[in-house]
Amino acid sequence: MLLCVKKWVHKLPSITGQDAFEVSKYVEIDFWNQIKQDYEGFVKEALESEEVSLALIIGMWGLGKTSSFKAFAKPIIEKLGGKGIAIKARDLFDIYRKLRNDPYLLPERMARSIVITIMRSEDLGINEESSTVELYKEVLDRLKAETIFVFVDEFESIIGEKAEFSSEVIEGLTALVNGEFKPLSKNGELKGKLHILLSMTPQALARFTSEIEISETLGRSLRRFKKKIELRPLTRREGYELFLGYLKYIYGGELPKELPFPTLSVFDAIYIGGKQNPGYIVTILNNLLSRLISENCPPGYIRMMNIRDLRAALESPIIEELGIFRGCIESQFIESTKLLITGDIESDRIKHIVDSFFEILALSPFPISLNEIKQLQRDISDDDIQLALKLIENKLSTSIRRPLLSFRAVRKEEALEVINKVLVTKELQEIAGDVPRIIDQIVRFRISDEGIVEELVVPDTSDDIMIIARELSEKINVKEEYLLVILDALSKIDGKETLYRLSREILDHIYPPECPICPVTTDKDKAIRIWRDALRAITTGEVTPRELGLALVPLILSDIFFNEEDFVEDFVVRKKWNYGATTVLLRFSALGILSRNLLDKITFSRTFRDILENVPVVILFVKDQLAKYAGKLKEELKKDVYVYVIPIGTIESAVMLGLRNLRDAGLKLFRDEIRKLIERIRQKIKITDNLFSEILEQCQSEGILITKPSWDPAYSLSDIPRVYDYYLVHPKAVISSEEVFKWVQERIKSLLFYGMKARDIPCTIDIESPKKLLSLENYLIRYGFLKESVGRLIVTNSPIEERLLRIIRERKRVPIDVLQNYFILEAREKLDITVLKSIYLSTLERKGYIKEVDKKQAVYEYVPLEKLEQEAEREVNFLVNKYNGRDELWRKLAHIVVTKERGYRFIRIRDFISLLEELLKRSYAMENELDKRRLLKTILRLLKGVLNRYFDILDELSKEIECVKREIEDKRISIKQDVNKLIRSLFTLGFMVSERNIKE
Repeated sequence: MLLCVKKWVHKLPSITGQDAFEVSKYVEIDFWNQIKQDYEGFVKEALESEEVSLALIIGMWGLGKTSSFKAFAKPIIEKLGGKGIAIKARDLFDIYRKLRNDPYLLPERMARSIVITIMRSEDLGINEESSTVELYKEVLDRLKAETIFVFVDEFESIIGEKAEFSSEVIEGLTALVNGEFKPLSKNGELKGKLHILLSMTPQALARFTSEIEISETLGRSLRRFKKKIELRPLTRREGYELFLGYLKYIYGGELPKELPFPTLSVFDAIYIGGKQNPGYIVTILNNLLSRLISENCPPGYIRMMNIRDLRAALESPIIEELGIFRGCIESQFIESTKLLITGDIESDRIKHIVDSFFEILALSPFPISLNEIKQLQRDISDDDIQLALKLIENKLSTSIRRPLLSFRAVRKEEALEVINKVLVTKELQEIAGDVPRIIDQIVRFRISDEGIVEELVVPDTSDDIMIIARELSEKINVKEEYLLVILDALSKIDGKETLYRLSREILDHIYPPECPICPVTTDKDKAIRIWRDALRAITTGEVTPRELGLALVPLILSDIFFNEEDFVEDFVVRKKWNYGATTVLLRFSALGILSRNLLDKITFSRTFRDILENVPVVILFVKDQLAKYAGKLKEELKKDVYVYVIPIGTIESAVMLGLRNLRDAGLKLFRDEIRKLIERIRQKIKITDNLFSEILEQCQSEGILITKPSWDPAYSLSDIPRVYDYYLVHPKAVISSEEVFKWVQERIKSLLFYGMKARDIPCTIDIESPKKLLSLENYLIRYGFLKESVGRLIVTNSPIEERLLRIIRERKRVPIDVLQNYFILEAREKLDITVLKSIYLSTLERKGYIKEVDKKQAVYEYVPLEKLEQEAEREVNFLVNKYNGRDELWRKLAHIVVTKERGYRFIRIRDFISLLEELLKRSYAMENELDKRRLLKTILRLLKGVLNRYFDILDELSKEIECVKREIEDKRISIKQDVNKLIRSLFTLGFMVSERNIKE
C-alpha cells in the first residue's frame, strides 16, 4: 500500500559539493555561526585598524575554504562598502616573480603583485605601467569599493617554491602587514584599503612552523595576525542539525508531523556517504527527495521513502575523485555479498527477505533497530528478521570474525550519569573533555510523539565492546583502554531495544572512506593509516624525490608495480621496448619533485649528479603549478639528458605513494582494484600507451637513441666512416657529390698505392662512380653526417656525435663503458656497443675531435683545436724540412710508380707535400671549427698513414743506390754486366728506371 505524506513548500536549492557553505543561507549551525562571527570580527577589526590586516583560513582540501569566504565574508565586506576577491596563489607568485627584476622594495613588490593579480582576475583592463598607488586607486574606482579584502587560495603551494623565494614572499607579506609600504600604512593615502586572507592546509602551516627561516619570518607576522579561522568536517550532531534544519527550510519553517522518512537513521547513510561535506549531503538529500514525487499521490503530496530510494540516491555519481565522478557507495560489493549469502537459497521469498534485510543493514552505518528495519521494508515479519539475521551471520562469519554487531539503546540522561561516575577516577579525568566527542559517535536520534529524542547506543557483548572501543579510539584519538572502561559501564544499563550493525570491515567496503587506496586491500585500518601518512608526506614534502618518483613509475609502466625488483636497481628502471623493428633497452630514472628549488639547474644537477651520469632519460613528475619551471629545466638540461615532464596533482601523488607503501607493508592486495585505480589516474593526467614511443622519437632526434642504421647491403656498417671520408677530406665548406668524387680521385686516390685498404688512411674504400657515391650520400644525410644547403652539402655533426662530443669534452677522458650510459642502445643479451664504436666514435676521430688513448680499454680523449693545429703545423713543417734536407739524388728519385694489370700511377712526393700544404692553408681559411678540424685531421692521417711510409721506401731505395755507387767506385762490379740485374732489382721495389737514368 502506497503511503503519501506532505510535500515540501520551498523549491529545493541547487547546491553541489563545491558549494559547501552555500547551505548556510538556509540552515543555521552553531559551528557555521562561529565561523561567520570569526570572519565578521576580522573584517570589522581590519576596517577599524586602517592598516593592512592578515588572517589565516586553515582547512583540509575539500572542506570549502573558498566557499566559506564567499558565503560568510563577502556579504559582510560588501555590506560595509568593500569588495571581497578570491585569487589563486600561483597567479600571485608568477606576477611577484616577474617583478623581482624591477626596482621595488619587498613591501611594494608584494603590494603591486597583489593589485596586478586582482586586476587580471577581475579582467579590469587597467594599464599595468602606472605606479602602485595609482593602480590601487584605479582598481578601487573600477570596483566601486572603499576597501579590498583579497582571499589568496591554495597559499600552501608556496611550499613547492625555492626556500629563498618562499622566504622572500613571506618577508614581503610581513613587511606589508607591518606598514613598511607607506601608502598602505596607517598614515598613508591608501590606509585601510587592503586586507589579506591566506588559505592553506594544516600540513602547510605545520611545515611553515617547522622551517626555521620561514617560521622566524612568519612568527613576526603571526603576532600581527588578526584572526586564524579553522574549518573542519561537520560532526555527526552538526550533520543532524543540517538535516533537520534543511527539512525545516523546505517545509516552510517547521517540520511536518510526518516526514517522508520512516526513520531518521537514513541520515547517517547520507552523512557518511556525503563525506561530512554539507554540499554533498544536500545534493544526496535533494536526489532522494526528488525520487519521492509520484503521480499516485494527491497534489501537494509525495510518497514515503523506501530502502531502494536511499540506495539510488547514494549511487548517484556526485563525488569527484581522481578526475571522475563516482557514487557514494560501492553497489557492486553489496550485490556480491548478497549473492554470497543467498546464492544457495532455493526459496525466492526467503531470498528476497534476506536480500532486503542485508541491503538495509548495508546502508545503515549506524546501529538500526528491528522496528526501523520493518518501517523501511514493510513486508518483513519478526520471524523473517530472525531468519535473516541467522543466515547473514552464518554466511559471513566464515570470512569475518564478527560480521554482525549488536547494541542496546539506553536513555541519554542515565548514560551520562554512569559516565560521570566513571570519570571520578584519576586516570579517566584526563578524558573528561573528550566526552562530548564520544557521545557524538554513539548518540541516536529518533522520531517520537514528543519530537526528536536522543538516546545512546552501547555494544551488547564483551566482544562488541572491544571492537567498538578500538573503532572509537582510532576515530577520535582517545585511549582505547579508557573507552573500554566507559563502554563496559554503559553496557550494564538496561536497554530499551536491540539494534544491529554490520562490522566496520564490511561497511568500509560499502562506504569508501576518505582513502582512495582502501578498496585495494582487506586491511582497511592499516590502509587508512598508510593513506594518511602518504598524504602527509606529500603535503609536507617529507618523501624524497627518488622514492616518490619510483612510486609514480607504475603510471607509465603498469607491470612494474608487482615486479619492481625485476626492473629497478639503484633507482634506475630498465625496460625492453619495441621501437619500430628494433627492441631497445630503455634506461631511465623517475623523480617526483614537490619543491620549486629543486628545479633550479645548478641545484638539480648537484642533487642528482649520479642520475645524470648513469641514465639518458629522466621522467620528471611535478606538481601542476611547477610544470612551467620543469619545462624550463628540461630545456636547460637537454644537452645532458632527455627530460620528460608529467604534471600530477597532490592527491594523485599521494595515492601512488600510498599504494607502494601498502605493497611494501606486505598486505593482501586486490590486483584488479589496483589496476583500475592506476588507470583512473593515468586517464586524469592524460598518460597514454604511446608515451615511450614519443620519448624514443625525441631521443632519436636528440642523439640519445643509438640503433643499427639501415645501410647499403654492398657495404658493411663499419664502412660508413670510410665512405664519409670522401666528404671529410674535401677542402671546401660547401660541396656536391660530383665534385667530391672528382677531387678525391684526382687529389687523394692518385697519391695512394693500388689496393691500399687500411682504415686509418682516408678514402681507401672503392666507390666506382659519382652515382654510387650519391646513393650512399643519402644515408649520410639521413643520419645527420651531412646537411643539404641550397642544393649543395655541408659537413655536420650528427646528433649522436654532438652528444658524444659534449660528454667527452666535459669529462676530458672517458672509457666506452661509461659513454654507453648516456645512450639508449639496442637490447641484446650482451650489450652491443659496436655501432657506437665503429661508426660514431670513429667519425669523431676522423674529424679530429677525439682520439683513442687506450685501445685495450677503449678510452677516448678530447683533442683541443689548438693542439690539433699545432700538431698538423709541426708535422707538415717537419716533413717539408725533411724533404728539403735530403740530397739532390734523393729528391730526383722522389717519385713512385705504382702499377697494376691495367694501368699505373706516377706518384710525385712533391705533389703529396703540396697537397698537405694546401690543406693546411685551407684549414686556416675555414670559419667553421668542424671544417678546420676535418682538414687538419686529414693532413695527419695522410702524413702518418701514407707519406711517412713513402719516405721510408725512398730512404731504402737511396741506400740501395748509394751502395751500388760505392761498388762502382771501388770497381767491384761491372756496370754493363750488372745493369740489367740492377734494373730488375729496382723494378721489384716498384720503380721503373731506364739505363740512361742509371748512368746519370
